[in-house]
Amino acid sequence: MQGAYEWPVSLRFFVTLRMTNAGRKDMTSGKLSPTPRKAEGHGGRHISAGGVLYRRVEGDVEVVLIAVKNGKIWGLPKGLQEDHESLALTAHREVEEETGLSGRIIEKLGRIGYFYTWTGEGTGETRKVFKNVYFFLMEYTHGELRPDPAEVDDARWFLIDEAISLMSYDDERDIIIKAKERIEEIGRE
Repeated sequence: MQGAYEWPVSLRFFVTLRMTNAGRKDMTSGKLSPTPRKAEGHGGRHISAGGVLYRRVEGDVEVVLIAVKNGKIWGLPKGLQEDHESLALTAHREVEEETGLSGRIIEKLGRIGYFYTWTGEGTGETRKVFKNVYFFLMEYTHGELRPDPAEVDDARWFLIDEAISLMSYDDERDIIIKAKERIEEIGRE
């Protein structure tokens, strides 16, 4: 994470707990481990969380998407849950890390699940992993769009309908469609 980040009051306790948890860093490099221990020890199952971060601009709704795989795949910001993190905290942290933006979590939108192949660093060992990703609806509060090149290739705001059409994966597209419906409902309340 670049620079100091001011966590919302409701999340500060959990962040402090996460940051002080011993053994999180790779002792040889001092860098955060790319695969948290929680993900490693669960028989090929990973838990992640992310968010549909939205804002209103002149009556239109925009959402932020990230690009990966050399900018060819557009999706939602998300990442692995770390030890002692709630799903909401994971979503909040990952959105901020990948985009530079922060938001207020409104509600959980849903869960998607899929398999992918994981290759161990240095070992070359591959295994099939089942990943559950929990998504939250988040209203933008602050920050500047600043994609982290170590995490993503790009991050941009899109009108929500354009974002829906750009999505590379159907299950994440469905999450944005659900978010659009909820945003419309919130606007009528």
